[in-house]
Amino acid sequence: MLLNFFRERMKIIAAIGVIVFVAGGVLIYLNPGASPKANQAQAFDRPIATVNGAEVSYQKFNSQLGSILQKYKGRISPSQVLSLKSRVLNNMINQKLLVQQVKEKGLKSQISQEAVEEKLNQIIQNFIKQTPASSAKELDKLLKKQGRSLADIKTNLRPRIKESLAIQKLQQKITKQAKVTKEEVNKEYTKNKKKYKNKVTASHILIKTDKRTTKEAKAKANEILAKIKNGQEFSKMAKKYSEGPSGKKGGRLGSFAHGQMVPAFEKKAFSMSVGEVSKPVKTRFGYHLIKVTDKTNQEDIKEQIKDKLVAQQKQEQFNKWFTAVKDKADIVIKAQAIKAYQAFKDGKYKQAISGYKAAMKNNPQASYLYHNLAQVYQKQKKTDKVITTYQEAIKKYPKQINFYTKLANLYKKEGKTEKAINIYKQVLKKSKGNAQLHYSLGNLYRELDKKDKAVAQYDKFSELSGDNIMAHYRLYTVYQKMGLKEKAKQEMEKVKQIQKKRQQKSKEQRKKQ
Repeated sequence: MLLNFFRERMKIIAAIGVIVFVAGGVLIYLNPGASPKANQAQAFDRPIATVNGAEVSYQKFNSQLGSILQKYKGRISPSQVLSLKSRVLNNMINQKLLVQQVKEKGLKSQISQEAVEEKLNQIIQNFIKQTPASSAKELDKLLKKQGRSLADIKTNLRPRIKESLAIQKLQQKITKQAKVTKEEVNKEYTKNKKKYKNKVTASHILIKTDKRTTKEAKAKANEILAKIKNGQEFSKMAKKYSEGPSGKKGGRLGSFAHGQMVPAFEKKAFSMSVGEVSKPVKTRFGYHLIKVTDKTNQEDIKEQIKDKLVAQQKQEQFNKWFTAVKDKADIVIKAQAIKAYQAFKDGKYKQAISGYKAAMKNNPQASYLYHNLAQVYQKQKKTDKVITTYQEAIKKYPKQINFYTKLANLYKKEGKTEKAINIYKQVLKKSKGNAQLHYSLGNLYRELDKKDKAVAQYDKFSELSGDNIMAHYRLYTVYQKMGLKEKAKQEMEKVKQIQKKRQQKSKEQRKKQ
């Protein structure tokens, strides 16, 4: 959320909407596994943008971009790269604007050193939990092996923390007028009454009656109740004695509203106080001992609604204020590709096309720009241009599989299935071990009712998928639709074997623990 600029750790904070604040580079510098060189200023650093004359560092931009790409390794497709770059730069511009506002209003001087040290210690303690170190002393040893020290990191973090706390103060200043009336709360409650139900959070111990007589089950439940009354922990008793599926979780059922449990169980649970343990309650499943751990009533719910509405109002107030600040700012973006992407987002397609082409000329390594150029032509409904763009990309970057698949999908969409098949055949010569390509080609053959060729590709997909349980299940459903019962049976058998293997592995791991 926009207003949560600084949480327990210096994470990158993202907000949907007007602004995102990024705690620039802190996690990169903290990470003991990162290269120290990643944090050294380059001799000839150049700005990627300027904000009211202040430079946004190209090196810092690359550092933040690199940390995100590393975190989401393999999950960001080439067609998403420029969108990500644009968002990272936008975050940095927003951050620069916020810092300028903090300076203008003199808010940094209002942040005490004690507040900075308190937050610093929280960050270090939280970070220790993510490393092999068990204390600050051990973390220091770990860092020293890499030519750094905890003292250096603390020195680096203090100004950033001060800045972040000042931004929090700025947000409080901008949103201090946020208020919600009782009428607004009641209106929201009445409007969404089904959504806001009274709930009980409870645990239970179930003694079934299908294995013993009713009398024996009740006696067993009473024995367990006596142990609980004598000081035994409810969750431990649930793990030991409960015959329901929640037993292994200490009997925890989570929260439930009216109508979600069998009547006798529900009636008792809603009548109990928090912390209370019931006498045995009879249902069709057996006898239950119920412990209520939390309850929400109408007043609790309305208080939650009020908090939610206040947070929304603060968000809107801050967004409105920041939009005005940004509109007045002198922002100059110097990266050609990002400028072109923003032109595309603004619907300025001619400007986007010329910008992408210029960027491609200046940076031949940026193969992903072909995806963005094709995207503009798609918006203009110039399919021939889209095809030409991908054909050029394949000619220039013949080893990049994603261009072939994009072109094949385009041909398929246009009803040119044979052309799509030829593209897949072409790319499979370069990437025989790609299971997904065989599956996609199999689908195309199936569309043309070439069953034997489709099955040949699906067999290859199955072979290359190894222990990918979802791949085999997907193929099972395909064979079911094709009426190939024996093939479907084989794939389902593979699914069961993989499940069995996983269960065995999980069992062995539990034994070790």
